[in-house]
Formats: sequence, C-alpha cells, structure tokens
Amino acid sequence: MRDALAGLSDEQLPELAVRWAAIEEFGGFVPADVLVGTMGELAGLARRARAAGEHLYCWICL
Repeated sequence: MRDALAGLSDEQLPELAVRWAAIEEFGGFVPADVLVGTMGELAGLARRARAAGEHLYCWICL
C-alpha cells in the first residue's frame, strides 16, 4: 500500500477520490473533494516513508 500510494501522481488523485467516495464503507458521507486532500496527504507521507526506507502504518476509524 505504501508503494501504491507513493506512486500516485497528483493528477490521479481526483479520479481515485471519486472512486473511493463511492465505496460502501464511506456510505456517501465523505465527498470526493474532501478525500482528494486526505489522499494527497497520505500520498506525501507514503513518498517520504518510501524514500527513507520506512514502513507505513495507518489506522483509520470512520
């Protein structure tokens, strides 16, 4: 997951956010425009972790 997130370009984030916003777990409560920012932050974290040779652990509760 770290490498998948790190490999995302900024141009890919809006399309992926729309897809994630439609999944059952989010139940339509998290709009895609909010997810774009969050996903950008996660992608940045993943890029820094990969560059440092570190693992990425993320726990999320909705």
